Amino acid sequence: GDGTQVKTKEWSFGDGGSKEKTDTVIHKYSAEGKYQLTLAVTDNGNRKDRKFLNVIVGSIAARVLFAKTIAEPDELIEFDGSSSRSDQGAITSYVWKIYSSKTDGSEEEITDLQNKIEIVGKKDGSSLRVRFKDPGAYRLTLTVSNGTASATYPSDNKSNIVVKSRKPRANFAVRSCPDNCVDPAKPSVIELDAGSSFDPDKDELIYAWNVFDAQNTELEKGGSFDEENTIRACSNNKTLKKICLRFTKTGKYKIRLTLKDKLPESIQQTDTFEKDVTINSVVDVEWDPNLVR
Repeated sequence: GDGTQVKTKEWSFGDGGSKEKTDTVIHKYSAEGKYQLTLAVTDNGNRKDRKFLNVIVGSIAARVLFAKTIAEPDELIEFDGSSSRSDQGAITSYVWKIYSSKTDGSEEEITDLQNKIEIVGKKDGSSLRVRFKDPGAYRLTLTVSNGTASATYPSDNKSNIVVKSRKPRANFAVRSCPDNCVDPAKPSVIELDAGSSFDPDKDELIYAWNVFDAQNTELEKGGSFDEENTIRACSNNKTLKKICLRFTKTGKYKIRLTLKDKLPESIQQTDTFEKDVTINSVVDVEWDPNLVR
C-alpha cells in the first residue's frame, strides 16, 4: 500500500500440484471438486500477504434412466433425464433425439416422424414418453445445456432400445381319415396346413412341428411317425407351412406348431398352437396293377 514493489508472487492451486511464480497462470484441474486457490506475494521489504479463492471445478453431465430397454410395439416407455446435473448453473434445455437403425448399418433420425413414433407430452422436458410403432433397434440421446456448456448421453453410437416384433398368430387345419382323408387308400397319413397362420408385421415366418403321444412325450421321426412326401398333395413343400405325416401306430397324438417371425433373436416373437388327432388305422392299401384284370 506504500508503493513498495512486489518482489515475488506464488500461486498454489490446492490440488497438490506444483506452484507457479509468474504474473499470470493457466492451470488445468484433473478432477472435479472444490479447491482453494492461493496467491502469496512478498514485497521488497519482505512483507507478505495472501489472498484465497475457492474454486469449484465441475462439469455438466447428461444422464438417462430407462424404464426398460426391450419393449413391445406401441408400448408407452418413459425415459427420465432428471438425474442430469450441472455444477455451474441450472440446466436450461433438454434436447431429445431418437434414431432408427437401418439394415445397412446407417441411422435415420425419427424424432419428428409421427408414422414411426408417438411422443406423449412434452419433448423438451427432463423426461420423455414415447411409443414406438415398428420393431427394430433404436438409439435415444439426450443433450443438456446450462447456457455455457452442454453434454450428451450416451457418448457412443450404440443402440440402446430394442422394440420387439408383433407376435405372429399360429393356427393350422388337419386333414385325416375317415372324414377328410388326404388319400382314402392311406388312412395312416394326415395333412397339417398352417395356411391360416399370419404375422401382423407381414414378416417371413418359420414353421416347426412337434408330435407328442398320449403321455405327452415328444416323438422323434422314424418311430411312430415320419414325414410323407410320396403323395402328390404332400410334396414340394420347402417352407413347412403344409406337411404330411405318416403314422405307423394307431392312437391319440398331439400336434404342436411353433411359429416364429424370421427376425434377429432380440426382437423375435413366437406363438404356438396345438391340436389332438386320432389315428384309427395304419393299414394302407397298396395297389398292384398286375393284379387288376
